[in-house]
Amino acid sequence: MKSPDTVTENFTKSYETLKNIAETLRNQREPNVDELIPMLEEATKAYKICKSRLESVQLALKEYLPQTDGANQEDAS
Repeated sequence: MKSPDTVTENFTKSYETLKNIAETLRNQREPNVDELIPMLEEATKAYKICKSRLESVQLALKEYLPQTDGANQEDAS
């Protein structure tokens, strides 16, 4: 099992990767097609790491926080 610091570091590093790639794409006047596929592959990998971590945190929060009637309002709409 990974230590909490390692997991947090992986999430933080992956999130920074996503932000950097988004910024690079946003600031390009013309897309660099030679870099597009490697950036997409890196972004996909980083996204999966972030998504997995967020899902784990969401499950942990559901376990530790009591459910109230107000918490289920999203499901009702």
